[in-house]
Amino acid sequence: MREVNALIRSMSGMKGTIREITKFVPKALVRELLQSEGTLEVGGETRLVSILFTDIRDFTEMAGQMPAEKLMINLSEYFDELASLIIRESGTVDKYIGDAVFAFWNAPLPVARHEHAACATALKCRLALRRLNERWMERGLAPWQTRFGVHVGPAVLGNVGSSDRIDYTAIGNTVNIASRLEGLNKHYGTGILASGDIADACSEEFLFRRVDRSQPKGAGQPLDVFELLGMREGPEELRVTLEMTRLVEDWNRVYAEYSRQDWLGTLDALQAFAAQHPADVVAGIYLSRVIGFVLEPPPQNWDRIIHFDQK
Repeated sequence: MREVNALIRSMSGMKGTIREITKFVPKALVRELLQSEGTLEVGGETRLVSILFTDIRDFTEMAGQMPAEKLMINLSEYFDELASLIIRESGTVDKYIGDAVFAFWNAPLPVARHEHAACATALKCRLALRRLNERWMERGLAPWQTRFGVHVGPAVLGNVGSSDRIDYTAIGNTVNIASRLEGLNKHYGTGILASGDIADACSEEFLFRRVDRSQPKGAGQPLDVFELLGMREGPEELRVTLEMTRLVEDWNRVYAEYSRQDWLGTLDALQAFAAQHPADVVAGIYLSRVIGFVLEPPPQNWDRIIHFDQK
């Protein structure tokens, strides 16, 4: 009986240890290691994954104005909101990078319709953070604003590191593009930006607004950039509203003139758009751009790509 009790205590301790380990390593990897009775080795495989990057607006400035202990408490509460949602939506939290979150879907375990899961998670995270901000403001705390970037593509998934320190992660240009999409929110005044690949895969279930064709600094190719607005079906707080639909319809008329490089026609369309959506930041960017094109038109063979020389 003494040996049985000791075994039970040992098993209980092992379970507790495994639970703690899964806070640092994806559960699927822990399960694989236990089943194989082996060791994890450095290496990876190429797989199609959907990637989500997040970042807090003006976090560096806020961090300089808060005591470190208070900042750590708030940041932990913030990460808990995001990470729990990502995991519930079958995502893998790769790592926290300062105030940023890097997560992906379809690895280490396959996820059906992972592009849709990434989009839904971005919208759900935005809603959860809105509620977190409401609780914070009731406690006299300043709200935080988060930007999101979503992309899908091939990446190398696997264990990277040295013989005594391994990190399961995704690497490749797809990861870089997702990060750059998140950063472009700063320029366009948007909250969730997605690639054309995401919009193509998810446009039946989600509403997207075409924003631009851009090539961020460090990106090897131009991107079709879309703003993710809402779900066509789903919880009411995440669902597409009539206002969102009208904004996209009105903007499509502006973008059609812009695509034809009819600059005066684009200015007329922007004026009509601004009358209905006066606070739209993207329209203001296009207004400044098109006025410049009226004064100095781009080359006739211009590919409509906007190049950024800063991240």
